[in-house]
Amino acid sequence: MSGPATVTATFEAIGAKEYTVAFLASEGGIVSPAGSINYSGVVAISITATPEDGHLFSAWDTTGAVVVENATSSTTVITVRGHGTVTANFLSADMDLPIAAEFYPANGSTVSGGPVRIHISFRDGMEIDTSSVVLKVDGIEVSGAQVTAGGVDYNASLGAGAHRVELTAKDGLGNTRVATWALFAYEPLSMSWELYAAVMAEIVFAGVIVYLWWRGRGPAAGVPQAPKKPIVH
Repeated sequence: MSGPATVTATFEAIGAKEYTVAFLASEGGIVSPAGSINYSGVVAISITATPEDGHLFSAWDTTGAVVVENATSSTTVITVRGHGTVTANFLSADMDLPIAAEFYPANGSTVSGGPVRIHISFRDGMEIDTSSVVLKVDGIEVSGAQVTAGGVDYNASLGAGAHRVELTAKDGLGNTRVATWALFAYEPLSMSWELYAAVMAEIVFAGVIVYLWWRGRGPAAGVPQAPKKPIVH
């Protein structure tokens, strides 16, 4: 557990009206400073959330005249101008925490075969050990994926058929998380020049046959014609 956080304060005006800020924590951790503290003027305060064993810091919540600088950082600064509360929220590490907030293409998508951009955004507030991130496509670990604290980017080359994307990473407590997605790639219709020429030749040949057949039904082929009516003067 970390010790009490250093509290720094700047006052907007001497003799300003006093107000109370309550520092709270959900089950699974502690917050420093803690309890209800009286202030006056505009105050900037350093705060720290420390999770207990088996728990993970999630995010800060504030009410009233309290503004948090970074809601997903366990150590941050709040600015208060009046009555309010600030709460540190914790999650149980035993919960099935998702690794990803967003996966592109979406799970179950059908994509064109060939180069496909795979993008995974990590869930907000979940601390990820980027050095532990492993991305696999069809069971084979890939190289060249760009891994940051915000997510993973990778350009995959997918052949026609079903594919499985798997992401493994460790959270801030060292727990290993695994998420999987399914993609299906289809082979784009393509035609070589030779095949194109052969198809066009068949079309032209068929056109000539139809034309000759049509001509064969005309007067030149001796097809009986309807008798002409006599001209009456």
